Amino acid sequence: MKRSPEIACILAWLVPGLGHLYIGKRLKAAVLGLTLILAFSVGALTSGRGAVSVKEHGYAFLAQVGAGGPAFATLALSSHLREPKEDARKVDPLVDIGFLYTMVVGLLNIVVIFDAFETALKEKKSRAD
Repeated sequence: MKRSPEIACILAWLVPGLGHLYIGKRLKAAVLGLTLILAFSVGALTSGRGAVSVKEHGYAFLAQVGAGGPAFATLALSSHLREPKEDARKVDPLVDIGFLYTMVVGLLNIVVIFDAFETALKEKKSRAD
């Protein structure tokens, strides 16, 4: 069965690991998906859901958006559940850890997306030969 590299990319962006599941790499999908979603969740929860914010942390969000679905789900939840901080200038180490985790997951998922694309493309070419 032919698998589209483009669809693999979209699925890998929407949910980490889903692109690899689509192309039939079940173990790789499970390991990547669980690892990235767990790490993103830890980062979001550690920061009190304050790490994912377009308005407050625009540059950080550019890295976080690479995680796709988890980033947008956290963004949607944080806008409704998060209480505003009293002193926004106060440095909170937990928020910094949350930033680090969520941004790294977003950037790592971009690598995973490219891997899903490359794997699907190789399989498509090998079937054509």
